[in-house]
Amino acid sequence: MYVVQRGNRYTGYYRHRGKRLSAGTYDTFKEAQRQSLQRELGVLKTPLEGEFEGIDPSQTLSEYVKSWLPMRDLQAITKKEYGRILDSYVLPILGNRQVTSISRTDVRKLLDTLKAQGVGSATIAQAKACLGSALSALVEIDVLQSNPTHGIKVKEIGRAHV
Repeated sequence: MYVVQRGNRYTGYYRHRGKRLSAGTYDTFKEAQRQSLQRELGVLKTPLEGEFEGIDPSQTLSEYVKSWLPMRDLQAITKKEYGRILDSYVLPILGNRQVTSISRTDVRKLLDTLKAQGVGSATIAQAKACLGSALSALVEIDVLQSNPTHGIKVKEIGRAHV
C-alpha cells in the first residue's frame, strides 16, 4: 500500500490478487492512505468488484463504456474528455462489438481506420489510451485475460516540410 501525490491531490494504491490497483484520488494524504489500507485489508470491497460484478460477456463495448465511465474515480474534466474521445473515435468503429471479443487485430484496425480518416497521431494515441483504460478494468476482474491495447504502438504521422 502506498500513496502518490498528483498536484494537490493524492492517489492511494494497494495490491489485490497480485495486481496493483488504485483506491482513488483524494484531497488529503491521510484519506488516500486510509482508503488504500482498508481495501488492501479487505475491509472495503475493491471498486471493481462492487461495480462490475456479474458483467455480461455479451455486452457491447458501447454498453460497457456507459456503465464503466461514470464509476471511474477520475476528475470531472478527465471523465468528460474520455467520454468525448470514446464517443467520437472508438465507439463508432468498435461500439457494437462484444466487449470480450475485442482483439489486438481489432485495435490495430481501429488505429489504421482513424489514420486513414486523417485523425492526428496524438488523437489516435488518446483513443488507444482511453480504450485501454476501459479494458484494463476488465482485466483486473478477470473478465479479460489480457488488454488487447497493450504493446500496440501508435506511429507518429509525419508532416510535410514546406
